[in-house]
Amino acid sequence: MAKLSHSLVALVLCLASSANAADVEVKRQGATLKLKSQYSANLALIGRESGAPAAVEGHVRVRPGTDTTLNGIDEDFVFDGITSVSVTVGGTSRVFVVALAVGGELAIKGDRAELGVLVRDTTAKKLSVEGGARESLELECLGSVIRDKLTIKGGEANDSTQVSCRVERDIEISLGEGDNAASLRVPFLGGSLKVKTGKGADVLEIQETYFDEAKPLKVDLGGGSNALEVTHAVVNGAFSYKGGSGRDELRLRGVFVGGDLSLKLGARTQSPWWTR
Repeated sequence: MAKLSHSLVALVLCLASSANAADVEVKRQGATLKLKSQYSANLALIGRESGAPAAVEGHVRVRPGTDTTLNGIDEDFVFDGITSVSVTVGGTSRVFVVALAVGGELAIKGDRAELGVLVRDTTAKKLSVEGGARESLELECLGSVIRDKLTIKGGEANDSTQVSCRVERDIEISLGEGDNAASLRVPFLGGSLKVKTGKGADVLEIQETYFDEAKPLKVDLGGGSNALEVTHAVVNGAFSYKGGSGRDELRLRGVFVGGDLSLKLGARTQSPWWTR
């Protein structure tokens, strides 16, 4: 099956340049940090200072990337005692989050934006990432711990999502009408997993994922010609798959399902799906 081809690793040291980058408004309201720009922005949010052994909970260093300023200044802003972070950006924007530790929500939204997000080694109660309604979303969430819910919402264009982290409640992913690709590796999932896409040709891979409780796995890949591969997974609840009007490919390998199994393949599926 097709693999995700995009990567945001280049954001680690040098955030990408964009033609319409501009100033980002940075505002603290109590224990909430808000960053907002209606134009393109390149940002890094860092919770562990250079040389420190670990992140300090509530510590946030905001670093502007290429062609980006913060409150009109090309300098870092540093905050302590932060419990929640909200980022809203426009244009073509990139947001990199590394080793952040907050007790509340980390919310990143693209407002009519083509959005790229990398979240690495971060701990938050909730994580929500939303791309622009008519644009594309590229997300990588790696080595992180989400204490509650993970929510991912793409737009009408092609979205790419890679999640390899621990989630202690639910995961809900909605990727819209484009040709989307998602790869999930969740070694501990404390709640349900729901994935829904639109009419495009979608690819979903679920690998080495363990449902700690009898919660459902629900997949609805819409009307396109779609592919789902689930390997080495323990689903202690029900597992349901729903296709649409297209032709689907389904592969299950080393999968345990503790509840009901319901598979409704696309109407144009001709070759049989198979398990091994």
